[in-house]
Amino acid sequence: MKQTLHLKSPLFTDWTEQYVRLNLPAVTPSALTINGVATPFQFTGNGGEILVKLGFAKGETKELVFTPADRHATDLTPVALPLGQPFGVAGRELLATAESPFAGFAGFPFASRIQCEQPFTGATLTRLNDGPLFTDYRLRYEFAEDRHYTVLFRCYKLDPYVEVSEHFALRMNAELVWTLNPQKIFTHIISRDSFEGESQPTVEPLGAEHPRDVLCRLQMPVLTEYFIPNNRGWFALGNESRMVGVLGLYGAKWEEPVANMPEIFDRQGTVEWHASLASGKRFWLLYAGPVEKDYTPARRFVFHRLHAEFNACRLDEHLDLGGDTLFDESCAQAPGLFAACDYHGAARRRLELYPSLQKVLPTPDAWLQANGSMHLASFRYLLEPTPANAQTLYGHLVTRFEKWVRQFQGYR
Repeated sequence: MKQTLHLKSPLFTDWTEQYVRLNLPAVTPSALTINGVATPFQFTGNGGEILVKLGFAKGETKELVFTPADRHATDLTPVALPLGQPFGVAGRELLATAESPFAGFAGFPFASRIQCEQPFTGATLTRLNDGPLFTDYRLRYEFAEDRHYTVLFRCYKLDPYVEVSEHFALRMNAELVWTLNPQKIFTHIISRDSFEGESQPTVEPLGAEHPRDVLCRLQMPVLTEYFIPNNRGWFALGNESRMVGVLGLYGAKWEEPVANMPEIFDRQGTVEWHASLASGKRFWLLYAGPVEKDYTPARRFVFHRLHAEFNACRLDEHLDLGGDTLFDESCAQAPGLFAACDYHGAARRRLELYPSLQKVLPTPDAWLQANGSMHLASFRYLLEPTPANAQTLYGHLVTRFEKWVRQFQGYR
């Protein structure tokens, strides 16, 4: 049966392409056109949920038309695969063995081992889903007493990253030890303590001294209220040409996020990931690409962009693409969230009570003009609600809103 969706560009701006989850009534063979252009999509294996790559020009509306097709583009048939052979997308293959869940990625060698108190009983690798956008794999390690460590890989075909989901129940003293730089191919770590602010990423040499050898910890969600300097939402290992990095995903889905926080150690430059496998879930992205060490206002840093697309402001999670309510200047007279009050009178009384305000308003210093101009404009409008003051305040609000939207898109 034909189905049509109309999706609108949100927040009065353009959006670069990202993966968007939509839902169809049933898992049936279908073809998709977007504004008349044939477009690939793929069922995720979660009922009628699909993944499609979408971007928007400012103010654009896209018409998605699903029509019946002769065959599925998504293959959900489980296929057993041998361990010890590369799997995934050409040029970004993963490698896993019966002893090592992370033995290599994108041509870079890794080494890893699982520590468990019970005997190892077997490992399997299964392809779960294959289509035009990604391939899903399940890697499972089993131990006596029904203990297991399961890793799901979503290998994207159009982008240089792999989505990783770990689910583990190996109980006490279980741990994943993963050596990310066994051959010392990478010479430095690129990271930053927060996704906020305007600072450039920090680049530090590997092999240098660090407190207790801890390079960083991968913390999700990134809770700045409980800020610890070494905790990171992402990190990358790089040389002069390439880098491999990890970005934490879906903080709300992590189970036991504090106990399961991976610690990254510098072992004379080899770099080791130590993470509990006692009980819980972790979600993260494994990226490989050209080395990046900075950004510009027009060029996003890759991990800022990926954090925006997967965590901060997902088009399919945080915004109503199919909504038909437009919030613009026509809403100015609609009921709002502020209780009725004489804010203009209150501002005038404050001006009388605080002589310092009387000095600041006419001649603000350079710092206040640079950092508090919107606050000054707001107070001036409350004192004198003239059209000119209203227009000045409106300009400040729109500028701040546009900057907020760009920040949530990964621009700094």
